[in-house]
Amino acid sequence: MDYISDKYLDSYFENSLKMSSNLTSKLDKEEILSRVNITELISRYIEVSRFNKAKCPFHEDSNASFSIHPQRQFFKCFGCGVSGNAVDFVMKYRKVEFLEALEILNKEC
Repeated sequence: MDYISDKYLDSYFENSLKMSSNLTSKLDKEEILSRVNITELISRYIEVSRFNKAKCPFHEDSNASFSIHPQRQFFKCFGCGVSGNAVDFVMKYRKVEFLEALEILNKEC
């Protein structure tokens, strides 16, 4: 996954929010992310060890190269390099766009 700056994501979110009839202006990316426990979220999709390690769901992985950093609310795979926050994980795992990932997180968390 390519690095996408927070400034770009905020701009994308604001522009998309104006066009989306599914989200209200009260829906805020930072507010949603503040409610998410990334370890619990990812554990809903893949098996995570008690050390916050897992086999990466984004490539063939024989070792637990996927790490979750709960204090920073961040994940990283040291095998394929994919990394990000809860929104990035949902987008990549469920193959959805940014706004749909926010809607999913808003409903689930």
